[in-house]
Amino acid sequence: MSIIETNSTDSPITLAQMQANLRLPDGMDEDLLNRLIPAATHYCELVTNIATRNKTVVATYIGPNTLYDLKYKAATVTTVKINNVATTNFTNYLGGNPGYVQIDDTIEASDIVQITYTVTGITTHEALNECIIAYASALYNNPEGLSEMDMRRINFRLRTISQ
Repeated sequence: MSIIETNSTDSPITLAQMQANLRLPDGMDEDLLNRLIPAATHYCELVTNIATRNKTVVATYIGPNTLYDLKYKAATVTTVKINNVATTNFTNYLGGNPGYVQIDDTIEASDIVQITYTVTGITTHEALNECIIAYASALYNNPEGLSEMDMRRINFRLRTISQ
């Protein structure tokens, strides 16, 4: 399986929120913080499978399945292709997190299935937003890398959110 995500540039966390959390004056380390916020956002989305940014996802699968899990709760399924040919013989189930697509066509073991879908980011998930800030802050305060204990603490918080 291969997943390619095209994220919007929006983030639920602002530079001002990060500066306030770190107690930094305006203008200090803005370039660094502007790199840490998307990195922390991406990591938190990866662990929880909860999208905080609008995005387009192209998922590519190989094999004879009829059910394909989507990585996130999808807003719409744009296209489904089998061996680069669009099909309309599918049903999408977008209510769950993640959603899934059921394909009614016969799919052979060597067939390539490509599903393109859009995701509407959840910007108001306070617990997830706090984890993004905590992770970005930990990266800022530990440029040499996070300790195993820090990573366990952050991953524990993220896993409790995704349950």
